[in-house]
Order: sequence, then C-alpha cells, then structure tokens
Amino acid sequence: MGTLLKTLLFLFFVAMGVAIGVGNPQEVVVNFFVGKFPSSPDLKITLGMLLSGTLLVGACIGFLVSVTVVWGLKIENLRLKRRMQSAVDEVKNLRKLPIQD
Repeated sequence: MGTLLKTLLFLFFVAMGVAIGVGNPQEVVVNFFVGKFPSSPDLKITLGMLLSGTLLVGACIGFLVSVTVVWGLKIENLRLKRRMQSAVDEVKNLRKLPIQD
C-alpha cells in the first residue's frame, strides 16, 4: 500500500510540474545579491522551470529536516526501550531474591 501511495504522490508532483511549466512559458532572469542567473545570454530559463525547481529544492529541504527529526525520535525511542528492558530485568532479579525478615 505504501508503494502505491508513493507512486501516486510522485505522479501528482510530476503532473504539477508539467502544469506549472505549460502555464508559465515566460523567460525570466533571477537576480541574486551577487549576480544574475542565468549568467550567459544563451542560457534561458522559463518561469515554470524556476517554480518547479524551487518546489523541488523546498521538498528536499523539508525531507532533510524531517529525517533529522525522525532520527532523533528513533534514537530516543531506542534509549527508552533499553531503559525499560533494564528495569524489567531488575524487577525479575528482585523477584528471584528470597524475602529476608
């Protein structure tokens, strides 16, 4: 089920990229603080390509941020499981000890 969902999500984003590209055929020059893109006059970028690229970069950054959060939670979960197993082992050992008056 997860593979089907991922495939559908991928196809959705490809369709959105195509729709953005078709709907925005204007050529643009992106001005950065240090220069312009594209720097050569022969290289042309359309607004649709720019928007699709920005969407892709944002998705990659979001993925990386979420991966770091998930890794942190997995490490914390593993640490808590170890502490719980240690507590369970200690309780088992205490139950084996004879009662002293």
